[in-house]
Amino acid sequence: MDHTAVFNNAKWIESNPMSSAPLFRRSFTAVKGEKAEITICGLGCFKLYINGRKASDDLFAPNASSYNYRDMKELTYPIKDKMSYRTYCMRYDISEYLIDGENTLAVMLGGGYYHQGKKSSEGDVDFGTPKLCYIINKASGSVVSDGKTLCAEGFVTANNLYAGEKHDYSLYPQGFDMNGFAGGGFGPSREIEPPETEFYIQDSPCDKVIRSLTPTLVGEEGNAKIYDAGENTVGYAVFACKEADKRIKVSYAEELEDKWRETVTFRDGFQEDEFITDGTEREYTPHFTWHGFRYFKVEGAEPLRVDVVHADCP
Repeated sequence: MDHTAVFNNAKWIESNPMSSAPLFRRSFTAVKGEKAEITICGLGCFKLYINGRKASDDLFAPNASSYNYRDMKELTYPIKDKMSYRTYCMRYDISEYLIDGENTLAVMLGGGYYHQGKKSSEGDVDFGTPKLCYIINKASGSVVSDGKTLCAEGFVTANNLYAGEKHDYSLYPQGFDMNGFAGGGFGPSREIEPPETEFYIQDSPCDKVIRSLTPTLVGEEGNAKIYDAGENTVGYAVFACKEADKRIKVSYAEELEDKWRETVTFRDGFQEDEFITDGTEREYTPHFTWHGFRYFKVEGAEPLRVDVVHADCP
């Protein structure tokens, strides 16, 4: 389907100024109890909130695909052909989240597979900058993305699918996903042309938190503690910290020492997350990536658990 068939008159938007992990918010009116459905695509991946509640437990949506046209002459093995492209869109029933009168839609957007430039062994694999499009269909009138959707640079100061993330919660706009937000930093988003692609409503399962593990302390290295998740897995460790301005640094490894060529160890300097805390009661995890690991090394906090993340299928 083309853009109009999926999104009607909604506009694709991006942050202004450009950010690798922008925040978006939009106020709209609704009637409590009415049927409401949102069709949304955030490239590379997104989290959607309605009135402060996460609208789904999906992670890293939408699933990766061939996305849209890009210049592939800068790949390690250049491709000059022009092919067909596919981009997935999510569709959610958001009826239960609506209240009478004013409501707030909020989106966190990250790079995912779509926008990443640190892993370059295959050349320039970037598809474009993060972008968003949505339409809410409901009885009391539709709501579409356009320049009236407000945006801000956000608190995720760095995110890369392979390298990890950096979060500075001193920049977090508390309550931006709720009605009555009076904080600054938000301005009109920029309307852009739709990606050159075919759009499909995603019917394959997204990643989710499938189960949790209890890590075991196995050693110390200076101020850092090393934990064993008990198995080689995919996901991330979860932390909490009630103090403000603390720096949590965590890195992930499959083995503590090199055993074969492709083993990822702490010495590789990859798969690293960093969080600057704000003193509020929250859990600290990456938003737009997961890690492959058995061991993790952390400074600044104690782990609550390890969340195992993968596609929600048998």
